[in-house]
Amino acid sequence: MLIADMRHYLGDDLSLIELHAEATRLRDYLGSIIAVVTLRNSYETDSETPIRCRRRPGHKRCKGNIIAYFDETEPSAIKWGCYFCGDSGYISGWEGTFWYKRRSR
Repeated sequence: MLIADMRHYLGDDLSLIELHAEATRLRDYLGSIIAVVTLRNSYETDSETPIRCRRRPGHKRCKGNIIAYFDETEPSAIKWGCYFCGDSGYISGWEGTFWYKRRSR
């Protein structure tokens, strides 16, 4: 399980900063999950996204899409996972970032 605080990938003012290529790809991947979840009108659970899984089990791209939703016990966190390969994570520190798309709760 990947546990990420998006503030670690951003400047003090939550702006995008230059990172190593691998860190930039991970930041952008997690950011796309944040954008999809915060665009929803409700707190859907276990909702599939159009985001393809990033894992490459056996050096072949995973065939799964990411399931992502707000954590029921911690609404300021987003849980995500791929039911195909089991990759999963927990994202915090996303409110007020570039990817936050919700205007109000």
